[in-house]
Amino acid sequence: MQTNNPFTERGRITDPERFVGRWSELGLIFERIEAGRPVLVSGTPGIGVSSLLTHITQAAAVNLETPELRAYYLDIALAADAAQIYATLAGSLGQRGDTLAALELALVAVNDPVLVCLDNAQAALAAGWGAALLEALARVVRGGQFVLVVGMRGAPPPLSERFATLKLGAFAQTEVRLLTETYLDGTDVSFSPGEVREIIELSAAHPAYVQRA
Repeated sequence: MQTNNPFTERGRITDPERFVGRWSELGLIFERIEAGRPVLVSGTPGIGVSSLLTHITQAAAVNLETPELRAYYLDIALAADAAQIYATLAGSLGQRGDTLAALELALVAVNDPVLVCLDNAQAALAAGWGAALLEALARVVRGGQFVLVVGMRGAPPPLSERFATLKLGAFAQTEVRLLTETYLDGTDVSFSPGEVREIIELSAAHPAYVQRA
């Protein structure tokens, strides 16, 4: 019987059942969130920053034991300026306007905790308006109702607001094993321990390369 290749993820993973591992990183991020800190996650292309932010959006309410939490994922690279980001966030909360003040009014109106994962911040930073946006949103975090997690490629920039920073690296070997087991579940294929070790060596445990090894 022919088995289709299950290792087909080539971009942001949006299916929770296809997201595997990153337990240590998730634990650190949720600790920082509970401490009231904005978080900035950085990494190289394909390392899984976008998938991690997506998973945080999907899992935060359960992990933080806050069922009323409103969680949003937003790709900054699709916005032309900060006004579009403010308008999108405020609009998601039922408020018109494209300013920081509009977002703050929206937060007051909903009276629920709100988590926002802003991805691909390097685009806005390169365009010259990203730093001011991130600093402004980080100040909103101080109020206790707003949670901010930022993802970006490359090294984090110097910012006036203190972010908890995390650099995403390769998978742990146990995570590579779990990924192969999870993706092969339901097929008639299995990898031996030696084959898994070979995948780890070929891919250097880089998530994108594991999919191709």
